[in-house]
Amino acid sequence: MFDGAMARIIKTAVIGAGPAGCVAAHEAARAGRKVVLFEKEKAVGGRTLTHRSGGHVLDTGAGFFTNFYPRLKSYNRALGLESDVVRLSRQNVLISDHRIAPLALGSPLSFFRFPLVGAADKIRMLGVTLGRTLRYRGVDLADPASLAALDTDSIARDARKFLGESVYQYLVRPGIEPFWYFSCEEVSKALYIGLQAKAADAVFFTYGSGMDSFCRKLAESVELRTGKSVTSIGEKPRGFSIRFSDDKEDFDEIILATTANVAAKLTAKLSESVVSANQKHFLQSQMYAANVIVSFRLPAGVLPDSDTRIPCGTGENPVAAITSNSDKRAGHSGEDLVSIYLRGDEAKKLLKSKQKEAFARALALARKVDSRLIKLPLEPFYMKQRENAIPVHSVGRYRQAATFLEEQSGPIVFAGDYLANATVEGAIHSAQSAVAALLKGAGLR
Repeated sequence: MFDGAMARIIKTAVIGAGPAGCVAAHEAARAGRKVVLFEKEKAVGGRTLTHRSGGHVLDTGAGFFTNFYPRLKSYNRALGLESDVVRLSRQNVLISDHRIAPLALGSPLSFFRFPLVGAADKIRMLGVTLGRTLRYRGVDLADPASLAALDTDSIARDARKFLGESVYQYLVRPGIEPFWYFSCEEVSKALYIGLQAKAADAVFFTYGSGMDSFCRKLAESVELRTGKSVTSIGEKPRGFSIRFSDDKEDFDEIILATTANVAAKLTAKLSESVVSANQKHFLQSQMYAANVIVSFRLPAGVLPDSDTRIPCGTGENPVAAITSNSDKRAGHSGEDLVSIYLRGDEAKKLLKSKQKEAFARALALARKVDSRLIKLPLEPFYMKQRENAIPVHSVGRYRQAATFLEEQSGPIVFAGDYLANATVEGAIHSAQSAVAALLKGAGLR
């Protein structure tokens, strides 16, 4: 690392400016690297990107975080973001065959009044949740190594076994699928048990100025290049050549903080001495759930603030949730937003649809769930389509991710929520692990 008597500055490229990439860039810069952060979009944020227009602040991906995210809490304090943190008063309204069932998170009274599940099943659920809270309170939801021992079955099989079919359909699935878009049938119970252990005193927060505020603040400490899509990585005798847009640049080391499929594509032709065959297989095998968000303007006050309508019950529903977003309105625009979140096959169909068609289809599906929308004067506002929205941690995936993180070392490392879980906290853990691997290995070519 020395060129004559002078220390050589290590030049690090971070590809992807979501939470994982921004944390990785920030931490690498703190460690003395000269960091360049690349982002293909025009703004940082990744799947926490916030759309700001017409006085509205609309989170297009993650919309909240919780009190059991210690890493994020620490960054909020260090970055001066605590004053922007707003506590959410979340009111979920579950809908089954047009039956309306309010469920305020964190309210025991609301839980016992919930009409879609019988008293015996509620007591059973309370007993199981209490037992898991006591037993698994120390589980770190952001660390796959902490979840590995629980990674033995699916959420669906575990919930049906210990809680019964009614609780699974009317409480477990509505608590998981609308927020992660994947099916409980295909995902490891490790995530679910970890959440159960934290549920008793869970509190939800957001950033008043938008969820991407975290990434925007972190990116201030490094050289940022937005609108620059990295297309290839080439090996050199010493370091790497990165081609982006119509340019290229050399770097000593790289942190890939993209989705797994993009990381797989960029590293496919690199030698196994840099990215091993096992790493390439892991990246190529990662599956994702798609989602589409469609938002409409409507007169202010027509729908209640912080209201989330969630279809529930047996069968698949393409509508994950319907939310009113007026609690994040900036200024006094005189109007609110209602947003429709689509998942599953319907979301996949709309990934390449024209905007007019997608708005119409989303609204037609939402009106089948929520009759309030039938006569409202709704004006199309914004649409976001994500093919790779949420990583699917199938049974065994957390164990594989733990091994991946343990074995990775420089000069190329990986970060992203597919190496933890689809939360900002998980992205932070993966980024911290990636930077630690670079510093430990000091694997300059």
